[in-house]
Amino acid sequence: MSNSISSPRAIDHLVLPIVDLETARARLGRLGFTVSADARHPFGTENACVFFADDTYLEPLAVGSREDCLEAARKGNVFVARDQAFRFRR
Repeated sequence: MSNSISSPRAIDHLVLPIVDLETARARLGRLGFTVSADARHPFGTENACVFFADDTYLEPLAVGSREDCLEAARKGNVFVARDQAFRFRR
């Protein structure tokens, strides 16, 4: 069995699940990062990204509307379902 990779994929960003966007913004700012304006996804999450010179970025991700996130997960949004599974695991 071969473990070779036939088509490597570059990582463009990492998602960082957070509880509070303003707290994350303040902490990242104190570390010297420039944080983008808040953005809200239609499925209830929100972010404030940090972009790097190599075209990668860190995406601090918060739940803006728990109801919208739950509805999106019920409708089959895999991204939200996985985020919810991570956040609320026991």
